[in-house]
Amino acid sequence: MQIRSAKILLLGILCVGSFSVHAKDEELGNYAPISSREGFYAGLSTGKIFFTGSDRQLYTDAWVVGLKAGYDLFQYFGFELQLKYSAHDTTLLAPSATTPTAFTALQLIGAGKVAYPVLRRLKLGITAGGGFFYSTPSMQSIQSQARAMGYGSLDIEYFMRIKGMSIGLDPSIALVQNLQSAIIQTTGFVRYTF
Repeated sequence: MQIRSAKILLLGILCVGSFSVHAKDEELGNYAPISSREGFYAGLSTGKIFFTGSDRQLYTDAWVVGLKAGYDLFQYFGFELQLKYSAHDTTLLAPSATTPTAFTALQLIGAGKVAYPVLRRLKLGITAGGGFFYSTPSMQSIQSQARAMGYGSLDIEYFMRIKGMSIGLDPSIALVQNLQSAIIQTTGFVRYTF
């Protein structure tokens, strides 16, 4: 019984000690408030990519992974570059003259973003921009092809207690040249502000 009491006492001391360390770090500014989160950042994202409309009958859903880098000018506005990669199958059993049985897609996106801090560590925002959707082999002919695309996303970002780190969700829609319907991407991300 004494060993159990000693363990509980030790656990209590550790908890109190960790709370005081966190409070001291907060007081010293090691956990920067959201208003000071400005400057260069880099991040990783992953999630699902979905074709919609008549394109959904031909192209399958897939995982998408991406890199992002940007600069927040101040807490309400910034710029961002994204690079996303995905690999897709089609519903065809054999390639046709116009469509392969599988392809990979690379998206290069440049965008502006606006955000509003709704809580001390939580931002809601909108990202809009454009770029290129490159598929190999091409989704609609046997040769590789780059297409122009428009891009928009809704962003929810939570700034963690670790200085510079944040996590979030950024579901998006992309309109790609020569596709019948929009592409939907549901992704989450982690980022670090330098």
